Amino acid sequence: MIENKKAYVREVTIFETESGETVKQMATQLTMFEKEPPYVKLYLEDIGRLNGLTNSEQKLVNELVFNMGFNNVVPSYKPVKEMIANKLGMSYNTVDKGIKTLYKKGILIRKARGFYIMDPQLFGRGSWNDVKKIRMIVDYNKDGTKTINTEVSKDLGILTEY
Repeated sequence: MIENKKAYVREVTIFETESGETVKQMATQLTMFEKEPPYVKLYLEDIGRLNGLTNSEQKLVNELVFNMGFNNVVPSYKPVKEMIANKLGMSYNTVDKGIKTLYKKGILIRKARGFYIMDPQLFGRGSWNDVKKIRMIVDYNKDGTKTINTEVSKDLGILTEY
């Protein structure tokens, strides 16, 4: 749809200073692209506070987010956990326990043994064409409660039953 697209056109005309005659004229048109929808920026530390993360859990989340793959993929095999533990100056057991805690708190969603995705309600990584297929839906009820669901397009290539 046109209203959700942006285009930039740049035109440059160079005139000779004494006679005013056009010496060179260039026009460049960049192609249309979809603009990013409105959003609210939320810092990783804010996500930690909202989810009651300890300092070590927060450090672990930061490391997992910075290293997660497209579609929010987070591997947690032993060599990966050892690498994270070494980088963060933590023991392997602390990292292992932290990943289990992040799973229990809903930050990580288990897809298979040693394979998680970061909750797409909180995180999104990938090309904009993929990220735009992940939507958080918040329904506010009359009694003041809210229901949060995630809608993930089937062609994104990840399992969606949480």
